[in-house]
Amino acid sequence: MKPFYKIKALIFILCCCCDPNAFAQDTLRLTLESAKEIAVAHSIDVQYTKMDAQILRYEADEVMTEGFPKINANLDYNWNFQQQVNVIPENSFFPGSPSAEAIFTQPHAATAKAELNQLVFDARYLYGLQARKSILNMADAREKLSEKKIKDAFPPAYLQCLYIREFIQQLSDSRNLLQEGLDLNQKLYDQGFGESLTLDRMTLSIDQINTQIDYAEVNLANAMANLRYVMNIQPDAVIFLEDSIQHYAEETLDHLATYQYSTLPEYRVLEINDQLRFYDIAQARAQLYPSIYLFGYYGVLAQRSSFSFFKAGSDYRWFDFGTLGFTINIPIYDGSTSKMQIQQRELRRSQNQLDIERLQKAFDIGLVTTSNEVENAQSQLDQAIENYALSEKIYRRENVLHAEGLGSSFALISAQQDMIEAEIEILEKTYQLAIAKFNWKQKRGIL
Repeated sequence: MKPFYKIKALIFILCCCCDPNAFAQDTLRLTLESAKEIAVAHSIDVQYTKMDAQILRYEADEVMTEGFPKINANLDYNWNFQQQVNVIPENSFFPGSPSAEAIFTQPHAATAKAELNQLVFDARYLYGLQARKSILNMADAREKLSEKKIKDAFPPAYLQCLYIREFIQQLSDSRNLLQEGLDLNQKLYDQGFGESLTLDRMTLSIDQINTQIDYAEVNLANAMANLRYVMNIQPDAVIFLEDSIQHYAEETLDHLATYQYSTLPEYRVLEINDQLRFYDIAQARAQLYPSIYLFGYYGVLAQRSSFSFFKAGSDYRWFDFGTLGFTINIPIYDGSTSKMQIQQRELRRSQNQLDIERLQKAFDIGLVTTSNEVENAQSQLDQAIENYALSEKIYRRENVLHAEGLGSSFALISAQQDMIEAEIEILEKTYQLAIAKFNWKQKRGIL
């Protein structure tokens, strides 16, 4: 038993020596770009679309194989356990010959045959080959569109986390400022120079900020959980966001005129879809054209009175047979089925062209509205900064008056609260400007 206790002692020593933080989960430090890359790479929708795109590529290859030779081989065996009897009519061999019964089949028959079919001409196949390139382009376009949708949906979730985190930090700084004022007024009150009403007001303000911080921390936890969900990472993953709202609010935007709706993945999908609609119509019309197929087969057969197909000799011969030929299919009248199919496909193409027109108009109006949103958000942020500067000036003046005994504590606390609210308003307007700039880039497909 001694070796067992030695092993337990060794394990205990190792556990005591190990750094407990060695097993702690690593922190994933992220910027918007790195988090967005993870979201795209882990997205279930993107993975699903990539599979769809690969299916399209296989379908494109399938179109091409329709014109390849088709070769089949088969082996048939028949056992006529009850042979068919044929009746030979009277006078078949000479006048007055009686009718007779005869069996013309053997009980056992085997046939081995190889068949070849080759398309020579079919207009539908030719249009299919032309459409193949568009199908491959559609696969690539759908992958890019899927990635763009993730990139479009991701930044708001990320920026919301930054905003709430910085909001909590501002509230904490404001609480510290109020706490300093409360401590100072408490000393004055203890010396007989302060008012209990002032202490109560400042304590109430601090309690209200504490309530706001608690509520914001819950919102931050929910926002971070949503961010992990959007990134498709573990719900308990430890992440830290390294950038700030100010970074994205101060980002410089390029000139408007350099972007066209035709650069958007959405447009590319509709454009390729229009090409496919064209080939779809052409294939429907091609049903009215003649088609030519070449066929041929070669085989051997044998009939036996017993199952003796593997024997050799003059009495056990296999007889060859073969055929070559072609088929020309000439449509004459199909009951107007092709006509109805052509009309359906033409209407679907017209619908797709309306989708392109709708996309163009949405792009044009989006250029204008997002530019206006950026200008408005910038203007509101500038106004908020001016308001903060004015509130800070009022607070400093009230602080001097209160220190000289010429001002009231109520005016000082009100000025202090106005300054805190003005500072929080700057953060809110900064967040709105960052979102407006994100929308500006999103409409131009440059995320």
